[in-house]
Formats: sequence, structure tokens, C-alpha cells
Amino acid sequence: MAQRIIFGTDKAKWSMKTDWIPKEHGAWGMIGGSFLSVVAVHGRVTPAMIAFLAGFLFLYFTRVPFLNIARNKTSSRTYRIIVGFGLVGWLLIILAARFSHYPLFPLWVVGMVPFFLVELIFVRRRKPNHFIPQLMGTIGLSGIAALTDALWHGAMTVHALWLWLLNSIFFVAGITIVRQQIAARAPSPQGNGYLTLLRVGVVGYAALGVLWAVLPGESLPISWIVLLPVMAEVAVFSLNRLVVHQLKTLGWLQIAQTIIFVLFLALFTQ
Repeated sequence: MAQRIIFGTDKAKWSMKTDWIPKEHGAWGMIGGSFLSVVAVHGRVTPAMIAFLAGFLFLYFTRVPFLNIARNKTSSRTYRIIVGFGLVGWLLIILAARFSHYPLFPLWVVGMVPFFLVELIFVRRRKPNHFIPQLMGTIGLSGIAALTDALWHGAMTVHALWLWLLNSIFFVAGITIVRQQIAARAPSPQGNGYLTLLRVGVVGYAALGVLWAVLPGESLPISWIVLLPVMAEVAVFSLNRLVVHQLKTLGWLQIAQTIIFVLFLALFTQ
């Protein structure tokens, strides 16, 4: 019995030491997928890209402490984590800017802050699970693609913004499916709203195909092709005839979709 108590205490201490690590698996997939989408497009990784990813992760580790401040759950450790990780994160981002000879790069990183502020506002209002902060957070994390591509070119370009848009559409489709499935279990009135979003996505994707047929350029056909697998998934779930009872199954499905998304970018953009 004594050993169990000691083990439980050690486990609690370990949990306390790592409570600053965000637990949302989907967010980690967005960070990795957005970064890898740029690697897929350009075919290699640069020191600037690695420094930025490391720096962003250090900044991301300050997310939970900031949320605790919004919840009025603070301690001296909360502020130490923010200062320590924040300092290392910004130093790495400045290093990435130097590697890429792009001194304005940190300002673009600052431009991602408002997406996180939306989450803080909703947490402060005790609505952490609202769709809007998750939507804004998804778009914000998808911005990693634009920032990473900007380091490659040494400037924020239309190409970088295009990759941001592609990643945003891809990951927003995934979170909408997950939320629709959660609502379908209850059932919840919000489920109809998510179904509407999925159906609007299908119509928008069809419109993208029409634009491809009538407008010249390379981005439209590539966009249509790389989004085809996830939009096929959206079309299936928009019929409201499928309920996945295991959320882990949905998670693995989105992981598979992310791998396909990155592979398609590698195949059709090089």
C-alpha cells in the first residue's frame, strides 16, 4: 500500500511538472501538418524553418499558462513558464529571421496573436468550448504554413497566403466534422449548424472546380486536387447518415487525411 501511495504521489508531481503542455491532439496535428505542407511544396527543410518551428513550440507552451490567467488560476510558476518559454521562443524566431535575411519576420509572428486572444476572451467568459475560438485557433495555427513559406522566400508572398488558405480550409473541415459528430451523439441543435457548414463547404468546393475550368493559373487546379480527399469526407458526413461512435476513429481518420494532404502537395506542386 505504501508503494502505491508513493507511486501516486510521484505521478501527481510529474503531472504538475508537465501541466503546461497543451493536451489537444488536433492542435498538434495542425502544427505538424501546416509545417510539413511547406516542406512538401519545397522538398527540403532549412535552418530558418527549423528555428521557427522550435521557437513557435516554445511560444505554444505558454498557451496553457495564459489560459490559467484568464481563468484566474495563477501562481508564480505560471509567470515563470510564460517568461522563460516566451523568451526562448522569441530568440529562436529572431534567429530564424536572421537565417532567412528577413528582419520583418517577427512582426508577422506577432500578427498571429489576435487569433489566440479570441480564445482567451471566450475562456474568460467561461465559454471555452464554443466553436468560434476553435475556428479562430485553427486558422491561426494554419498560419504556420504562411510563416514557414515566408522564411523560404525571405518575404511574405501570395504563395505563402495561398498555403495558409489551403491549410485553413483543410483543418477547418476536419474540426467541423468532429464537432458535427459530437453534436450528433446527443443529439444537439448545434448539429444542424455544423451540417449546414459542411454542405456549404461542398458547394464551395464545387464552385472551386468551376473556377478551375474557366480561369487560367496553377493554384486553382492544385487547390482542387489536394483538397479532394478531405472534401470527399466532408460530402459523406454532410449527408447526416453516418455516426462514428469512437472519437479515436475520427482522430485517426484526420491523421490519415493530413498525411494524404501533405503527400498530394508534394506530388502536385513540385
